[in-house]
Amino acid sequence: VGEFLSGSRTHVWEYLRANSYVPWGHYASNMAQDSERYSASVLSMEDVTGLRHLYYQRVCVQMALSMDMKDIIPSPGAPALKGPELEEIRKKVNDMVFRRVRRGMPLPFSATMWGWNYGFDFSPSGYRLHASHQQIHHQFALIPPEVTAHGAETIPTYVIGDQVAQFCSDYCKAHGTPFFQAYLRAIKSNTRMDDRHDLPQSLIVHEDSGVLITVPKAQRSQGEVQIILDKPVGNVLEADTSIRTAIDRSIFMIIRAFHQMGAEMVTCCEVSKRFGIEDTDQRLFYYFLPRHPQSPGAFSERQQRWITGHFPEDFAEAFRKSLPRVQSP
Repeated sequence: VGEFLSGSRTHVWEYLRANSYVPWGHYASNMAQDSERYSASVLSMEDVTGLRHLYYQRVCVQMALSMDMKDIIPSPGAPALKGPELEEIRKKVNDMVFRRVRRGMPLPFSATMWGWNYGFDFSPSGYRLHASHQQIHHQFALIPPEVTAHGAETIPTYVIGDQVAQFCSDYCKAHGTPFFQAYLRAIKSNTRMDDRHDLPQSLIVHEDSGVLITVPKAQRSQGEVQIILDKPVGNVLEADTSIRTAIDRSIFMIIRAFHQMGAEMVTCCEVSKRFGIEDTDQRLFYYFLPRHPQSPGAFSERQQRWITGHFPEDFAEAFRKSLPRVQSP
C-alpha cells in the first residue's frame, strides 16, 4: 500500500497486515526484496528515513481520510509524499484534531502504536527473544478511542502511553510540578550514586534539535537506551520536520552503535500521548532494549524486576564513544 524509493540503493515497501493482534489490522514497512538488510552494518540513514517516512505518511494520510479531509491528500496510486507536502498535511491534520476535540467531536483514531526489531532471534540456541522478522523490521498502527465488544457495548482502547499519562497526572498532584519537566531536569543534572567524581556523570549520549539520546538511571535490560523529546511534543502529529528528522537520525545512530558494541538483537517501542490532549508535559519517547542470548527477557522482566551489572553513567560513556563512527552515514 506504500512505497519509498531513493536512488538505486534504498527501496521500502509498506503493507497492511489484516490478520493482526490490532483489531482492524496494522501496517509495516520493510526493506524490499532488492534492498535486504540483514545487518545494521549495511543500514543507511536513507533506509531509516524511508522506513519512518512511510510511518509518518500513513498516520497523516489515514487521519485525513478518516476526518473527511480528502482534498488535502494525493489521489490513490500517487508516489510517496515529499517532505514539505507531508509537513503541510501534518499541520492541517493536527489542527483539525484539536478543533474536533475542543468542539466535543469524536476522533476516528486517538493514538499511534510503533515498534521496531533489528537482528536475529536466538532460536538455534533455544531462546526466542521477541524477534518477528530476521532483519530490519518495524510495524505501526492507528488506535481508535474505543472499540465495540459484546454487541453494542463499547470499551476504551489501551496504548502504552496511557500508563505514562496516568503517572504524570498522579505525579503532578503529589508534587505540584509536571513530571517530564522534573525528569528532564534530573537527567541534565545527574550525579553518580557511588560518589565517584573521577568517573563520567552524564546520562546524555547525544543532543539533536530538541531530541536527546539518554541512558535511563534505572535500566530495564543491560544496556537500555532511550530517545526523549526536550520540547513539548507528545506524539508524531505534534512533531515538525526538524524533530522527525532528528528522531530518525537518532534511531539510525542507536542501531548502528548497538551493532558496533556487538548487539545482535534490539527491540524498540514508541511511547506517545493521545491525540488532541492539551497538556503539553507528556513527551514522546522511545526505548531500545538490547536482547542478550544468555540473559533472555522472561519471568523477572514481566514482574518489572531487573538486575543490571553496571552503572548507567558508565554505559552512557561507552555508548557515547561508539556514536562518532556512525554519525555520518
